Amino acid sequence: QVEETSPGCTAGLRLGLRVNPQVGAGSLEGFSTGAQVSKFGVPIEQREGILAAFKETPQLNALHVHAGSQGMNFVLQVAAIRVLVDLAQEINSAVGRRQVHILDVGGGLSVNFGSDEVTPSFGDYAQALRAGVPELFSAGSPFSLIVSGFGRAVLAKAGFVMCAVEYTKESGGRHFAVIHSGADLFIRTVYLPQQWPLRVHLLDSSGAPKCPISTSADPQPLVATEAARDKL
Repeated sequence: QVEETSPGCTAGLRLGLRVNPQVGAGSLEGFSTGAQVSKFGVPIEQREGILAAFKETPQLNALHVHAGSQGMNFVLQVAAIRVLVDLAQEINSAVGRRQVHILDVGGGLSVNFGSDEVTPSFGDYAQALRAGVPELFSAGSPFSLIVSGFGRAVLAKAGFVMCAVEYTKESGGRHFAVIHSGADLFIRTVYLPQQWPLRVHLLDSSGAPKCPISTSADPQPLVATEAARDKL
């Protein structure tokens, strides 16, 4: 459509297609984007249609996949990228030239929210990819550019949110520390605390810990004792 409205404008651009590899869902099924019925991308089961599109549109030179991040294991992640590489090679073979030479392999690295330990690591992921998709690392790789899209795995351990307790209240026998943070910043944790836990520290006015670290997945995170509540 772009080429039809502005002939020649796509020359030299990186234009690609997102593919749903349909390799299955991770432990967080609702957040997996590589399952059989995921809405993102053209499903790999429409392989013939994808091949036809690349044959008819030589400007297409890239493929993209993102099967999910949190809750995904290396087996599914590597399988998704394996699908992408095989498809790229099939397209290039069909058109008789190296048309697809750019891959966007998305993100896909889960984060350990329970501690400061980085697990799984990028090194673990690279090792799994070397074993399952060696074409990404070979000297004679047909791909001139491989792009990744890690977000949470890069940022999760790089910062924290600090805010003051504005006031406390009691309701139904429970004590609440009310803060002005979280409703828009931690949307997933607010609605699915068991699946997206965050560590919570309660500090006094000097910055010293008031109680053991809890998580947002606890039944009663940040439950203040009578003594602690009086000092907030």
